[in-house]
Amino acid sequence: MNHASVELVMSEFGPSRRNAGGAVMSNDDRLNPTLDSFLRVFPDAIVTLYTDNDRAGLNDSRVKIEKVIPPFDSSDVRYGWRAHDYYQAVGLLNSKADIAIAMDSDMLIVSSGFSVISEFAGRFGMALPINPRLLLKIDGGIGVDSTYVANDDSTLGLGLTYNLTPIAFFTRSTIARKMLDRYCELMLASPGRGAVHIVRASFELGYQPFVLPPQWCVCSPRDLESPHIWEEAIALHVGHRDVLPRWLSNRRRRSIRESLRKRWMRLMSGSGA
Repeated sequence: MNHASVELVMSEFGPSRRNAGGAVMSNDDRLNPTLDSFLRVFPDAIVTLYTDNDRAGLNDSRVKIEKVIPPFDSSDVRYGWRAHDYYQAVGLLNSKADIAIAMDSDMLIVSSGFSVISEFAGRFGMALPINPRLLLKIDGGIGVDSTYVANDDSTLGLGLTYNLTPIAFFTRSTIARKMLDRYCELMLASPGRGAVHIVRASFELGYQPFVLPPQWCVCSPRDLESPHIWEEAIALHVGHRDVLPRWLSNRRRRSIRESLRKRWMRLMSGSGA
């Protein structure tokens, strides 16, 4: 959407950073690499952080902090993740921008093409990436903190499931707003894995957001692998410890191939072939 206002919604909970995926991330800079890489694409974006503590925003002047008391048991080991998933949606619903985009703090945007996410959201109401586990029964079956019950699912878990970063929301979309509202209700009624609840909300309403390909949230190749994912990566989920090394290795190989191709072309040109 041309000239649309954009807001980045982030959420960090608990006294220390606990990104899933095994990578060691800075506890003194809890909003990066997402914050800096996002503002390179959307330099005029508003940034809002939902948190339960004073240190998560690190007094960054670019970030508006909304301090909240999450409606979840703070003694539960999954408290931070549950609060994060819930307040991503709350932040989207509260946004006054045209396009609100919620992201985890362990995302590295590596393509300026990320900006077109506003086009998808503007057209379809909401856009979010496919989960590399693809099927609900797989992610709901092995995903941490899942509330998925196979016996209660008339679809047998054979529909696709989503990743929850990035989520782009056109704030004037009535149906997408209804889906986020229902998602929040489900999270409060049965705290647990957000990806399971977002699928249920979608199914209940009969509304499917625009599904972004895996290049929008490149995860561990242990779940989904394709050379096209690495060649055309848009945003890396670097909280997964094997993602950034794999992407950097792919870039080096691509650079070498391109160098050899140019050398070959020069040699062919010189030979008159």
